[in-house]
Amino acid sequence: MRPAPFLIALLVLWGLSGLAVLFAGVPLFAWQSAGLVLVVFASMDGLLLHRRDTPRVTREIPEVLALGIEREVSLRVESLVRQRIDVFDLHPGAWPAQGLPQRLVLAPATASTFSYRLRPVARGDATFEGVQLRLASPGRLWTQSRIAGDRQRVRVYPNFAPLTRFALFSAEQASRLVGAHLKRRRGEGTDFNQMREYRVGDSLRQIDWKATSRSRKLISREYQDEKNQQLVMLVDTGRRMMAQEGELAHFDHVLNAALVVSYLALRQGDAVGLMASGGESRWVPPKRGMGAIDTLLRASYDLQPRA
Repeated sequence: MRPAPFLIALLVLWGLSGLAVLFAGVPLFAWQSAGLVLVVFASMDGLLLHRRDTPRVTREIPEVLALGIEREVSLRVESLVRQRIDVFDLHPGAWPAQGLPQRLVLAPATASTFSYRLRPVARGDATFEGVQLRLASPGRLWTQSRIAGDRQRVRVYPNFAPLTRFALFSAEQASRLVGAHLKRRRGEGTDFNQMREYRVGDSLRQIDWKATSRSRKLISREYQDEKNQQLVMLVDTGRRMMAQEGELAHFDHVLNAALVVSYLALRQGDAVGLMASGGESRWVPPKRGMGAIDTLLRASYDLQPRA
């Protein structure tokens, strides 16, 4: 519990009034009585604050946040008595926040809800330690800091917002958005693509002799690369990836790019896995289906480069 500015001002005023005892003939007893009244009133005011129940605070925030994406956090404060409260959420300290602290004036048996904006700047597990409340005594002579609400853990994933944008496009269109171009390597692979006229350089095994006899000219089979391939994203977690570029480390940019490529490959029917080495090691076996992107996110959200 700390003295409020109002109590400090009263004490200074009482101290200065002692000059009247020396120079204006004010009775010493009157000055001492005024000080005693001030002490009694301040003591009673502090006791009332000490006995006051801590307001109930609940926080609403998603369990999963995206790195670098600003999100709204809501706090609900309930009080049984009328009081003025300063509210500050104990979010991870390095995260930029807008809208804190907030001063609330609560009526008896009411609740007040407000929101603030928060931007995660580090992946992995993060903890909200609670909510710090600064309560004022009824007479505004004292303030007291208390911690309310529960500790809450959240997970900060890589920025998966671009993946939702790619969902609106075909696999080929999405690939072009990130600078990649699909190109069939004609004549290679084992999946049949089409029949066409013979070209110089085609191997004898490509010639379809039945089609050649029917058309009386050489006809070749054209093949393409096999679908449903297995793709493993190899990610470096060594110390060089710890270098910062703005608010994000190089490793964060690498991981975001790996997730985008994984998403595109999964849309084409390939199986995608993840292997991290160089610092912290991790292995995710290749899986097919769009649900595999969730597996990759859960497996990599707390992956960090190490020296």
